[in-house]
Amino acid sequence: MRIAFSGLFLAVLLLLSVGRLPAQIETAISARNLTEAQTRDDQAAGWTVGVNPDTTLETRFTIDNPTPKPGSKVNYELLILNKGGQAITLPRALNWEEVNNGSEDQRYIKASVTLELRTDKAFTYITPTLNLYSTQEKPGTTLILKPGDSLRLLGTTILPVTAFSPQLAGRAKLIGHLCVRDVSKAFTESRPGRRVSSNRQQILWCANADEKYGVNYEPQQ
Repeated sequence: MRIAFSGLFLAVLLLLSVGRLPAQIETAISARNLTEAQTRDDQAAGWTVGVNPDTTLETRFTIDNPTPKPGSKVNYELLILNKGGQAITLPRALNWEEVNNGSEDQRYIKASVTLELRTDKAFTYITPTLNLYSTQEKPGTTLILKPGDSLRLLGTTILPVTAFSPQLAGRAKLIGHLCVRDVSKAFTESRPGRRVSSNRQQILWCANADEKYGVNYEPQQ
């Protein structure tokens, strides 16, 4: 009888402790069919697997049509899952004006979803990308992704109608990446009466999805 009571007591403690575990949170940010114009700086795309790849993040890339055609609209989702033991921070503001301080000198963090078409011989980036912004001066623009939490980024893009290069003819692969950059903008005086703007972007880390979708391009004439 004492053994049975002890077992029941331990079971109740286990249930209570499970109930106190922090719930995993999934945040969704949608830019589907977003028509807001981006600045010239935001339209730049790119990624690199060699710069601080974040191995604590699992990245999944899915699209609404697994067999897209050239020139078609593609709705995509990029899922970022924190599989590490520490929380990470990510930008969450879709609108640049949420971090704009009105000054000539600006510093902020930008996260960009970059879609890429790649073959064995060539590649191209599809722009504009989905961009998110954050700044220390406005904590509400930062998302804290705790261990087990995830972020779903929903966007829309249009695939190129024709191959961007003769080497792209045939079957290209559509790939998705997320890169986080430290951005600094400033004006300097190169000589009396002449001010020049500078824009520095340093890639902090990238997360690259393994999923790839085939797009068939006809050879260029």
